[in-house]
Formats: sequence, C-alpha cells, structure tokens
Amino acid sequence: MGLSVAVTENADNPMVELHIEDHGRGIPDDIRDHMYEPFISSKHTVGVGMGLTVARNALRSLGGDLVLEDRPGGGTVAIATHPDVKRQLAEMRGKTELLRTCLLQLAALMDRAANDDGAQAFAQFLLPLAKAHGAETGFDVANAGIQVLGGAGYTKDWPLEQTLRDIRVAAIYEGTTGMQGIDFLERRLIRDPRGYEQFRAGATGPVAQAFHALLEEVRPAPAEIRLAVADAMLRAGWCAVCEWLAPRLPSDAAQIAGDLEDSFALHAARVRRGLRAGGL
Repeated sequence: MGLSVAVTENADNPMVELHIEDHGRGIPDDIRDHMYEPFISSKHTVGVGMGLTVARNALRSLGGDLVLEDRPGGGTVAIATHPDVKRQLAEMRGKTELLRTCLLQLAALMDRAANDDGAQAFAQFLLPLAKAHGAETGFDVANAGIQVLGGAGYTKDWPLEQTLRDIRVAAIYEGTTGMQGIDFLERRLIRDPRGYEQFRAGATGPVAQAFHALLEEVRPAPAEIRLAVADAMLRAGWCAVCEWLAPRLPSDAAQIAGDLEDSFALHAARVRRGLRAGGL
C-alpha cells in the first residue's frame, strides 16, 4: 500500500485531502473505498474522522455497525466528567491530602521538639516516612496529572512535564528511598523505638497492629537480611501511618484509606518473602 497526502488551504476554509492508493495488498476494496471519507474535512476534525471511520469499519467487519447521535445541548465535555479521569483525580487528591496531613503532623511535632523529648522522638520516627513518600507522592501525582491531560500533558504548554523532571531528584538528594528505609527500620524501629512506641500508643487500627506483628518477625533476623527488607518495611509502615492519619482527611480524599489493608498486605508479603529467601 502507498499513501500520498496533499494539503490544500485557503483563508476561508482550510482543508486537508488524503488520497489512498492500493497496490494490491493490505486493504480490502470494501474498506478502501470508504476508509478515509471523513478526511475531506476541516483539518481541526480530521483526527476525529479517522478514528470514527476506522472504528466503524472494524465493527462492520464483525457484523456490527457504529451509529453517531448528537449530544443534547452540544458543546464540549470536560475531561473531569469521565469516570476513569474521576478515578485518577480522586487518587491524586487522596495521595496529596495524606502527605499534607503527615507533614502538618510532623511540623507540629518539630515545633514542640526543642522542649519536648517525646515530640522529638515522634518526629524522628515520622521523618524518613515523610521524606521517602513525599518525594514519591510528588512524582506519582505529577505523572498521573500528565496521564489525565493525555498528549497535552506531555507538552511544554502545561507545567507538568517540567514538574515531573524536577521532582524526580527529590528521592535522591534527600537520601535515596533505600536509605530512608534503612533509617526507618534500623534507627527508628530497632535501635531507638521511642517515637514508634508513641505512635503505637495512638494507632490501634488493624493495619497498625499488623505492622507491629510484622516488626516482631523482622527484629530477630540477621542485620544483612533486615537491610534487604527495609524498603518493604518502610512502605508497610507508611500504610500504618496513613491509617492513623485517615480520620483527618477531607471527605473527598478519604476513599484512599479503603486500599490501605490491601497495600499493607502486599508489602508485608514482600518482607516475609525476603525473610524466607535470606534477603533476596
């Protein structure tokens, strides 16, 4: 098959005309004759025409058909009204509000830390969690924002592509995520668990209790194996902290808390696999 394209424009009615030439392979005659019929159209709608025509012919080849109807009221539809986009925006909102709540709690503890050893210990317990998941949440939400905007989000017309590149370094220069995991497990849970004990006293949900049971499995492991499962412990610990923070979330962000038990189960499984495999 060969494809030649001729573009004709004028001031009053810009047009795009495509001519398709079949050399005897690839396109059946009954499709070839109609495949590009919407292309004799304004160049602003040519992409829509292509998609609809290809879809229609695909359906017809299976014995179906495609019927288009005008939308009452006309006009465009905001992407935020589509169910899948709503889902993505809700996840972005939930992750952002969880991180915001954690940082506000951490800031309040740090304000008191100079005169309160307990507040200082609690802040040190939260700090590696806030650093690691602050960096990852920033990247994940910016990445999801690009996906929501589609091709437009990938261009410089929107600031998200720059934001995504800029935030990527946060998981490196503040200490890599792996180092935050080691700090969290070795220093804040095993060597000096004062901050964790304060957290445990106030966090009584099922995820927090399951996290404590998991920690008791990890404590007796050799140091080399503990280091290998530190990343998974960091993520399991974040689930426990999120469960504790969830009641403070605004109502339109609270649905993310419904996934915490499943997320914790995944990270706990990674920890136990590492313990069984000697850290591998």
